[in-house]
Amino acid sequence: MYVEVSPHDFLVYAANNKFHSIVIEFIQTHPDYLYDFESQRKGSVYANPASWERVSNLLWGYEYRSGISSAYNDLEHLVAGLLNVSMTRLFIEFARERKDISPKDIFHEYPKVRGQVKEYMKDRNYAKLGELMIAFTTFLTSARPDYTQTEQKNIIDFLTDIPIDTAALFVSQLDELGRSSDEFKYVTRLHMALMKMSDKYKKDFYEPIVSVGRGKNETK
Repeated sequence: MYVEVSPHDFLVYAANNKFHSIVIEFIQTHPDYLYDFESQRKGSVYANPASWERVSNLLWGYEYRSGISSAYNDLEHLVAGLLNVSMTRLFIEFARERKDISPKDIFHEYPKVRGQVKEYMKDRNYAKLGELMIAFTTFLTSARPDYTQTEQKNIIDFLTDIPIDTAALFVSQLDELGRSSDEFKYVTRLHMALMKMSDKYKKDFYEPIVSVGRGKNETK
């Protein structure tokens, strides 16, 4: 039986089953870390959906008992047996410092992280921008958060800030959604709201994306 790993489906499951927020935010920010294929190939302990669920249970246990902030050293040893040492260090560092841009930051407080996004562009760190774009799309389709004009403006600014080739990942990820799914309907409503709100969105994001898509189809 073939089963495909889906960060989107995992995050929906995690939210419905009240996983600890740190696990949810970590996978929202780093969807590729949901399943550690490389470590699995090496025969090492590897991160996977089941191990992340057990990590969430550990976090809740410490949360209720003494608080997580005082238990990071204990957690580092316990979590390593579920994820492996390398992934655990990334996870604990994320939990302690929260330096990475999360999709929630973009959605709710983009002005606070805009400078960091611009630094990625200045450094031509396209890998990081692509990771961020995929994380943002995964967050939107799995959480389907409510939005006001503030959040709409944040989305517009983000999508029009980044290079168009990276922004195109937004559309390619959405193309994988079923047209009758709640996720696709949510994004369609959001798209229409953004089109109505801003000419900038249409001119600097939507029309260039359409143009890029036509060019690729003509090349084929």
